Amino acid sequence: MFKKFDEKEDISCTNNAKNSIVKSLRTRLTEGYGIDSKMVDQILPKKDVVKHIKCHEHVALYSDSDGEVMFFRQREGPFIPSLRLLHKYPFILPHLQVDKGAIKHVLNGSNIMCRGLTSPGARMTEVPQESVVAVMAEGKTNALAVGITLLSTDEILSTNSGIGVKNVHYLNDGLWRLKGFHCRKYRGKTFIFIALCFCAAYLYFSNHYIVSDVIIRISDWQWGPADSQTCPIFDHSEGDSTFNRMAVLVPFRDRFTELQEFIPHLNNFLNNQNVRHTFFIINQVDDLRFNRGALLNVGALESLEAEINGIIVESITQKNSLYQLSSQCLKLPFTKYLALHDVDLLPEDPALKYNMPSELGPIHLIPFYLHPRYYYFKEYAGGVLIIKRTQYTLVGGMSNSFWGWGREDDEFQIRLKLKGFKIVTPINVTMGLKAFRHIHQEDHHKRDVKTYYNPDVVNLIRNPVGGLTSINYTVVKRRLITISSIPAIIINVKLYCDSMNCKLKS
Repeated sequence: MFKKFDEKEDISCTNNAKNSIVKSLRTRLTEGYGIDSKMVDQILPKKDVVKHIKCHEHVALYSDSDGEVMFFRQREGPFIPSLRLLHKYPFILPHLQVDKGAIKHVLNGSNIMCRGLTSPGARMTEVPQESVVAVMAEGKTNALAVGITLLSTDEILSTNSGIGVKNVHYLNDGLWRLKGFHCRKYRGKTFIFIALCFCAAYLYFSNHYIVSDVIIRISDWQWGPADSQTCPIFDHSEGDSTFNRMAVLVPFRDRFTELQEFIPHLNNFLNNQNVRHTFFIINQVDDLRFNRGALLNVGALESLEAEINGIIVESITQKNSLYQLSSQCLKLPFTKYLALHDVDLLPEDPALKYNMPSELGPIHLIPFYLHPRYYYFKEYAGGVLIIKRTQYTLVGGMSNSFWGWGREDDEFQIRLKLKGFKIVTPINVTMGLKAFRHIHQEDHHKRDVKTYYNPDVVNLIRNPVGGLTSINYTVVKRRLITISSIPAIIINVKLYCDSMNCKLKS
């Protein structure tokens, strides 16, 4: 839309936007994009003047009083946020992430192909057809384009060919270069347009991309994440840098009874050790077999996203005896290490320390000789593992190939050893098999072990493949819940696979 956009030739003039237009913009933010009213007041202050810039090709731009474009639309289409606004408020739109190979094509104005959204390194939030989305890039913080989906995300995955997203606005297009302007009307029918600022060329370049054989340096690419005023930091006590905060990642499905006991218990246990923490419950909501390794990979990626960019979450609030579902923006405090934690294991022995691991390697808090059920399995490496984010990333996360119960932790041991890490176990634990309480309800939740001894599955252990960069999933919903007044983030996730091993019996 703005590939050849030129201020001098394409802009007619500007006027103050009508009240009806401003009202429509606010409605679009609240109803179309799910932004709460407080956030809308930050984006569109009620006392601020919104400018309506008329352009050729039935395009309209809407800027603030300083001339910075916030929204645009064509004809009677939706109001679409500009990239500059999106970089300030990255939570306005759902995110679709392309792989590294697609970046240069997107920056050249090309539409986004389905394969660029389904290959390793790509990620998608579940959206219907004709949704306005932020196009992100693998390994980058801010959006590189704004697009409109031509297919739903489910159709993109199933079709996996052709164009999935129409590219309507991208970094370095004509709209991006339009940083501020005013329009002045002279006597007669002649309009003279004066550009006020094409600011200093892009400085402090951290990335280079080749577009049409020209190297473009994009300074704004590494803009900092939304500040606490834009997206409130959930725990303001994080200001003390002497604390190493931990993300508790819980792979989950249909275990709400256990969860109601797990969160209060572990929260108290960690508070007694002065371990600051955030709970992330990664809830598998598809019809596939349970995949613990893949869910932990999702947890590692999504928790980092919540801490760097922030996330939009749903929450249920009570007002005048009525319960309301609302959305809010949360930027969570940064966590330096992860607890890969099963929901049915509750620590009891105070000697079990959830402190950050050393450079030697992760801490396996529940080796076989402490497990109340698997004490006979000397190679056991599951249950609870404490690991630095950097270590988890270095080994590539867990395999995504193990569907059903078990084996993913056996393969993870090999990954750690191949990278030279040593698995550390706790010392001075006096409670033995009572160090952890096991609350799994076998009568209600039988373990899916049908492929545990399958030779193909066993062979996967010897040949580590896949992981963080190849996980294929869609976030259906993020929700903030409280259990006994303790907050937790639940991330509803759909996994994808084309193997018979991942299918549930009909």
